Amino acid sequence: MCKMKKNYAAKIVCMILALVMVAACFAAFGETKENNGGTTADGTWYFGGTGPLTGSAAQYGNSVKEGAQLAVDEINAAGGINGYKINFDMKDDENDPEKAGVAYDTLMDAGMQISFGSVTTNPCLTFAFSINSLKQKSTVGCIIKLS
Repeated sequence: MCKMKKNYAAKIVCMILALVMVAACFAAFGETKENNGGTTADGTWYFGGTGPLTGSAAQYGNSVKEGAQLAVDEINAAGGINGYKINFDMKDDENDPEKAGVAYDTLMDAGMQISFGSVTTNPCLTFAFSINSLKQKSTVGCIIKLS
């Protein structure tokens, strides 16, 4: 039981650190009159991702979603990224590669600018394939542990 709590905490910490690193990267971009730094019309960054929020692997997706939302809330409370707020949305892929592809399309149609990819392996591979096949300019995070 103790080991499970440590793994859960480590995942949350890793997700928060990943969000902070992404935020730091965008803070370095700067902006000009011609380029508003890639924000939406209302001055926000739209981050998205997919994960199993329901079903047998829901504990993983919900852990990542809650950790990411915590980091987004903290970043926004501190003034955002160079004054721009972050909008975070995570879609349920139910640990199903086909649903991950549909969720990715939904996020892109909604204006997603930064993608965290997917939480579990097979949906993550589909998520990455969707980006590559469309030649989208989007950051994808997909960590695959081989053991």
